[in-house]
Amino acid sequence: MLLPHMLKQAAHSVVDAGRCAVRAGRRPADAPRCLADVGRTLLSLMVPPLCLGCETVMGSEERWLCARCRVRVSRSVRPRIRTVEVGGSGSDAGGPLAFRISYALDYDSIVSRLITDLKYGDKPGLAGILAPLMNSALAGAVSKDTVVVPVPIHPSRRRERGYNQSELLAVRIARARGLKLESDLLVKSRSTSSQTALEREERMENVAGSFGVRRADRLAGREVLLIDDVVTTGSTLKECARAVLKSGAREVSACVAASSP
Repeated sequence: MLLPHMLKQAAHSVVDAGRCAVRAGRRPADAPRCLADVGRTLLSLMVPPLCLGCETVMGSEERWLCARCRVRVSRSVRPRIRTVEVGGSGSDAGGPLAFRISYALDYDSIVSRLITDLKYGDKPGLAGILAPLMNSALAGAVSKDTVVVPVPIHPSRRRERGYNQSELLAVRIARARGLKLESDLLVKSRSTSSQTALEREERMENVAGSFGVRRADRLAGREVLLIDDVVTTGSTLKECARAVLKSGAREVSACVAASSP
């Protein structure tokens, strides 16, 4: 039963090899990544693809998750909201300013695997699973004037991964909602340590002052929807919200795939 799937994968590997040669010729720095992509495709011919949720062998039409795990994840979607205080920075009213973070899922074993593999496992296609679930978590209508802004990563981190996972999610959400996407306005100006192993206070100190806005005029007076993969303490989104509000945005909210305790 796997033979048609293996033949399809073989065809993909040939196409990938051709693209690899073209990209490597244009940009030699891309050659190692291209070759790694082809290697993974060839490896999949010998090792049947396994579901990221239950690690069972998937059918020829399944990708990333088996049908049972897809249903399990979809049924676990419960749109909820967390509220985080930004503080007075960027607020005309003065005093603490709170913004809402909409999220769809709890950070359980399957969801954490999806997010981790999207972020660190070189599986950008997983954004296609998570983004629709995030979109369903956005409570109520979103103003058509809203600007969708992905949480940025430092350029050095982007070179390592080859993409920004939050941008992949933001592209799909903006397209589904018919909203304007601005991927290059919010920037991370300082490289920081990974937040994963840090305590709450350490997370806040780690990202403090590390985000800024280019072309603030493009956000002035607008509503901004920040997009990220997961929220834990909210420190990263808080710093992004501060930078966006300081640039003159009228209102800021956020949407993430999951909330981690």
